[in-house]
Amino acid sequence: MRLWRSMRSSDQALNRETGFSHDVHARGTLLGGPVGNAVAVAGFLLFGAAYLSANSLMPTPMAGFVVGEIAFVVPMLVAIAAGWAVHRRSQGPESRFWTALVGANVVLLTSEAYWAWWIVAVDVTGPPPVYASFQILHAFAGAFVFFALVSMTRLQNATRITRLRFALDVIAGLTLVFVAIFGAVVQPLFASIPGILDAERIAGAAYPTAAILMLGSTLAAILGLKMTRWRPWEGLVAGSLCIYAAGIAAWPLWLTTAHAHAVSLERGLLELVPLLGHYMLAVAAISRLIMRHQQWPLRPMPLFQPSRNRVRVLILPAIWLSSVPVLSVLAMRTPSGTLDYRVYVGATTLMALVVVARAALSAAESGSLFHNAVTDPVTGLFNLRFLHERLAVEVDVARRYSEELSVIVIDVDDFEMVNELHGHPAGDDVLRALAAVLDECSREHDTVSRSGDDEFAVVMPDAGAIEALKVGLCVQQRLQGVRFDWGATITVSMGIATFPDSATEPEELLRLAEGARYWVKRHGKAQALVYDPDVVRELDVDDRIHALEEQSHLGAVRALAAAVDARDPATRDHSRQVSRLSVGVARHLGLDEQRVRLIESAATVYDVGKIGVPDDILHKPGPLTQEEWTVVREHTILGERIMGFTARQMILPWVRHHHERWDGNGYPDGLRAVAIPLEARILAVCDAYQAMRSERPYRHAMSAETAETELVAGMGSQFDPAVVEVFLRALEGRGEEA
Repeated sequence: MRLWRSMRSSDQALNRETGFSHDVHARGTLLGGPVGNAVAVAGFLLFGAAYLSANSLMPTPMAGFVVGEIAFVVPMLVAIAAGWAVHRRSQGPESRFWTALVGANVVLLTSEAYWAWWIVAVDVTGPPPVYASFQILHAFAGAFVFFALVSMTRLQNATRITRLRFALDVIAGLTLVFVAIFGAVVQPLFASIPGILDAERIAGAAYPTAAILMLGSTLAAILGLKMTRWRPWEGLVAGSLCIYAAGIAAWPLWLTTAHAHAVSLERGLLELVPLLGHYMLAVAAISRLIMRHQQWPLRPMPLFQPSRNRVRVLILPAIWLSSVPVLSVLAMRTPSGTLDYRVYVGATTLMALVVVARAALSAAESGSLFHNAVTDPVTGLFNLRFLHERLAVEVDVARRYSEELSVIVIDVDDFEMVNELHGHPAGDDVLRALAAVLDECSREHDTVSRSGDDEFAVVMPDAGAIEALKVGLCVQQRLQGVRFDWGATITVSMGIATFPDSATEPEELLRLAEGARYWVKRHGKAQALVYDPDVVRELDVDDRIHALEEQSHLGAVRALAAAVDARDPATRDHSRQVSRLSVGVARHLGLDEQRVRLIESAATVYDVGKIGVPDDILHKPGPLTQEEWTVVREHTILGERIMGFTARQMILPWVRHHHERWDGNGYPDGLRAVAIPLEARILAVCDAYQAMRSERPYRHAMSAETAETELVAGMGSQFDPAVVEVFLRALEGRGEEA
């Protein structure tokens, strides 16, 4: 009783989600349950009785044939119509599944129409031969069923090589099945029948081969491990396909050996087998159509996943390879010119081609796997693993032939700011652009690798420090011409170490090149330096710990600044927009790139002190009290203290004084005019403009024209007049609108 209540609750929840009423759900369950099964059995008995009694009850053989055809075609038409309706109401794998089943039934209906035309117009005494062009469509229907079941696998996730290998395995398996049926069943069975044509022998083996394809794929895809969890229509589909497979396997063999040109009970019973298959498929489609509110959890089979299965990796290739000499021996023992000889030779040739093609695919896949294992997916360059392996080889060659070798280590300056300000896709664009520049500037036999998040390395065999510096200069010059979507360029810091002058071991070369690169990062960036022990002091443990602490502190500050923006949906993107505007003003003022980068960095964290302002003050819709204003004004001092833990000491005055006024009435120190740092004046103008353009609890966002008018009104009192003029020119140059 408890289980029944749980199932009922689940059904009611499903009804609420799908929008179907409980009556519809109950009606669908009823028709798909015992009552539905009883109706299906009764209907099949009715059709079966009509089909078997047609010849005995009808006044003429032609009338019996017509009644029998109606009984045969009606469930086929119903299966096509209902299956197409299910296809229209479903999607994804299930839609493809029903489409393929409808296609199979259309093929069979075409073959059946040919059958009827033959009886009526050509030869009323018997059916067409099994090898007739339209008659053999019954065998091709097995291919449609196979593709219907393949649609339930993870075909879309498979690589092209995996799909081709699977297709070759299917072809090879069907070839061996065909040869086995031909040699072990068809030839002995037809040997005593005079006048049997070669086409009849081929068709006699082709039909069972198609049946095995249908039966095998059905058992693999629909049965599997789901036997205890079938949906009603799923069991009917599986049953119909298995029954129909048995029918098309037995039909040509019986028809050819029995010469059943006359209507008989035995023939009627045999024809009743595919009729049952059609009928069950029609019932399955109708059942699915009625219960379309139920989801069909088609769990894709892992057929096309990267294979670690011994059957597909070892056993199948061994079977295909060993079949080639076996088939060759059979061909040699068979008289030349006979059908058996042609079948064995053709099968030998096909299996040999499959073995060769499969070996080629395996080689291509191995090459692809190796390429993926040593390649960085973002830039397409070699990765760190390959760098170490290649450097070891090149050092060994240089040592053996007394040649020079250089290693360049490259690092993108302020790469973390690109990710924070513009997002990780922009960071990936930077990496790809730098990879392209490195590829252009390096020599053909150099090895270019991505060795870290924003780090690259170039191994230059038979090259000294001068050649390495030339490459570094080329990289710096090319990067100046690469402008990204956000309107900026990038610079890189490079360290160079040479063999044997700097070091004689691969790991030592990399370490010293990284030391030179780190020295550049600490002394101005955007340069290339050859390692010199008199200039570059290797970082000791304390230096490394200090550098990591500085980086960690700066990351924490940026996280706090992002948290400040996130506290209010209206200001969620505020710091990023102020940073973008500040960079534009700084460039229009002609500041050098290093100061531009520092202003960009300051603009991302200048309001970090607001983390100490309570939400009720920060979001207050009305005027602030004097006490509340005191709390707000403290945020610049708090921001300076927070930034004091980082390595960006230069920007501390900018953070502290970005709310000072040109007339001296600002806070926290009441500085005036040029006593206020220029960078703080830039931040003040950009911050005010972006604030006016944003929604606030106490007012609506201003238009661009109104905000510009307010800036002009504040020239000489709140803002530096020169900065405002440059800001407006920069705004006009960027075409700022809303």
